[in-house]
Amino acid sequence: MPVVGGTIRQPWVILDADGVEVAGMVSPTNVELRLRRDNGTQTVDATETVTLTDHTGGDYDITFTPVNAELYTLFLRELNPAEPVAPITAGRRYWWTYEVLAVGAVYLPAFSNAFCGQSDVERWTQLAFNSTSKPTTTQVAAFAQARAGEIRAAVATEGWTIAPGNVGYDVGSYAEDLLREANAIAAAADAYLAKFVDVDPAQTQKAIALLEEYQRRLERLVGFAVTVAGQSDLIRSPMTEGELTLKSETPVEDTGLRDAITMDREF
Repeated sequence: MPVVGGTIRQPWVILDADGVEVAGMVSPTNVELRLRRDNGTQTVDATETVTLTDHTGGDYDITFTPVNAELYTLFLRELNPAEPVAPITAGRRYWWTYEVLAVGAVYLPAFSNAFCGQSDVERWTQLAFNSTSKPTTTQVAAFAQARAGEIRAAVATEGWTIAPGNVGYDVGSYAEDLLREANAIAAAADAYLAKFVDVDPAQTQKAIALLEEYQRRLERLVGFAVTVAGQSDLIRSPMTEGELTLKSETPVEDTGLRDAITMDREF
């Protein structure tokens, strides 16, 4: 979902009359581009600059950066120039619409803010995620990022401050493996629930099994956090060896009446 200040890139392919991709087309000589926006009262010409860039010899990117949270419409019309190639597919027209939202209106999660990657979640779900899947890659990243925050909070209570990006643990370490797996399993459960949320019943046995496994992994991770934090962060007793007097191991002897106090004893 586009937001104000975020660059919009629209792909387009220009073909000649034989269906072969044509390089070197420029705007406005070869391609006419017009950007309009709905300001809530009427549609007006947008002032943002629109550019046409040929980046692979016939595959083009049309780009602009919206400055308003409004509905934009981009119109395209191919012209039929004499140079450099004639004729191209004359007169092709097309248009695209973009609902641009204000900054902050769209949550933009990233796997870099989690302890696992997309491939880790796919490994546990045995599903492939992309921009059109259910859930999408962005939505799965949101699950992973949220679960990472949950894990960080759980281990923080035991004194282990940890963050994604190999901060606080070594690559290839036990800590990295524990964090990755717990994060991936939790995100996988969320992905399953989202995939079947509109199916009756909404809950699936796979999601329940994953959540149960996540709870076991999280408990192990919290236990591991005690050990990690105990290496430097936990409060320890200042008492050292030798400061504590242990109880005597000498057996007690019963002297009977030998040492009994009598009336003639002096004190």
